[in-house]
Amino acid sequence: MGFVVVGVSGKTGTINRLEPMAKSGKYQLSAPGLTSDERKNSTNYTEVDTIEEAVELIRNHGYYARMKNVEQPNQAPDIIMNTQIHVFETNC
Repeated sequence: MGFVVVGVSGKTGTINRLEPMAKSGKYQLSAPGLTSDERKNSTNYTEVDTIEEAVELIRNHGYYARMKNVEQPNQAPDIIMNTQIHVFETNC
């Protein structure tokens, strides 16, 4: 079973998808207790190797996720609030 994780930016309304970051190849998340400025600081990112680990942090611990804009893939990733993230399970 796999996962597809999408979110909607509260700021712009764009659709985003959780994908590994290009440089690290890891999924980047932020703890829910951080301020918006703290979430933007790369030293506060939590990086995980698999989408399963990311889904566990999102579902069970309320983590935010850095997600890529599906409409404008060259745009910098957005940090999407947990309440705006939807996890879909796939059979692939």
